[in-house]
Amino acid sequence: MGAAVPEYPIKGCSCLHVNVTDPAATQITGWNEWVIDLTAFADVDLTNVNTITIGLGTKGSPAADGGTGTMYFDDIRLVK
Repeated sequence: MGAAVPEYPIKGCSCLHVNVTDPAATQITGWNEWVIDLTAFADVDLTNVNTITIGLGTKGSPAADGGTGTMYFDDIRLVK
């Protein structure tokens, strides 16, 4: 496990960026639930979302942050 690194924004469209504020979240070794409040999506037309991007490190230069490993993402969903 490498150093703590920030996640780059989760994007649903060019108008939405949700940042996780705890870089240490990348160092959690077990399963972890990540809940993002739906108010973060208040200004987004969810019917217009075609992709979601989840990134770690520095966008455009992720290797500069160091660290290696595997992360799994599952059950990405919107719940009211």
